[in-house]
Formats: sequence, structure tokens, C-alpha cells
Amino acid sequence: MTDIETPPAGGGGSDGQPPTRDALEPREAYASGTNIAARAREAIESGVSSSLRDVPTVTAKEVAAHALAGDPLAVRIWDETMAMLGSGLANVLDVFNPALVVLGGGVTRVGDQLLVPVRDAALRDAMGPARDSADIILTELGSDHDVMSAAVVAFERLPMPAQLTARAERRQTGGS
Repeated sequence: MTDIETPPAGGGGSDGQPPTRDALEPREAYASGTNIAARAREAIESGVSSSLRDVPTVTAKEVAAHALAGDPLAVRIWDETMAMLGSGLANVLDVFNPALVVLGGGVTRVGDQLLVPVRDAALRDAMGPARDSADIILTELGSDHDVMSAAVVAFERLPMPAQLTARAERRQTGGS
């Protein structure tokens, strides 16, 4: 997802120190598959009735599936998560005004069940200029998007060995 660090008003924590990383990433942590499943398990353990109670291992995938089937607890958790993501993306759109936002990560494997409510909320809540120019899509790289992104960054930042540079220059000038 997007990694934006925004300190609270005043630029630091209540003790004047910089805020911790945990305090800076509530949306991403809240929307993680691990957190979605944990919130469902906590609710079940506290006695909330749910069809998820019969699932041996509650995962975000199970929460999404049970939300589609209409389970009230799963619907509540899913809708809260999508609203939080949509709100966060509206802020990203307003601040950075990107033409394209690509969502990736394990939870996005549910496809339109995530994309449609998140995109709708983000575009509804973003200011006009950002809303009118942005598109929000799911990655087409599947679960390999992290690896592919890291490879691109490494390729762009690492110096080329001298032999490869010389070979590339010879090819460009027609030498062998």
C-alpha cells in the first residue's frame, strides 16, 4: 500500500519525541490481512455471534468470503476496513494528486470486493482536482509485486559493472 508518514500536530509525540512507526501507520496496520483476521477472532472470542465461529482458522480471506455471504460480523469488519482504506487513499490523492494509485498485497486478492468500495470512498472523499484526475487499480503482478518493485529499484540504483557498461556502449555504436 502507500507508506506516508505524517506526524501529529506539533511534529512529535506528546513527550516532544518523534512518534513511533506504529503510531504513523494505523491505516496500513488496520487494513492488513493479519489485523482483519485478528479483529474477527477477538470479536468471536468476546461472544459475538458469527458464522466465522465454525471456521478452524479465521483469515482475512475467510472474513471477506463470510462478508459476501452476509455474516453481520464479517460485514462490519470488512466495511470498516474498506472505509479506512478509502479515507487514507483520499488523503493520498489530495496531498500528492497522483494520476494512478496501484493497490497490492494479500488482501487485494479478493479483487472487486476490495477495489470497488475503496475506490468509491477515496474518489468520493477526495477534493475535486485529485478526484477528477486519479485512477485506482489493483496490481497485475499478483503477490510478486513486492519482489518486482524491489528489483526495479535495485536495477535503477545499483551501478552497472564496467564490463556491462562497455558492452552496452559497443552495441550502441555498432561495435562488437
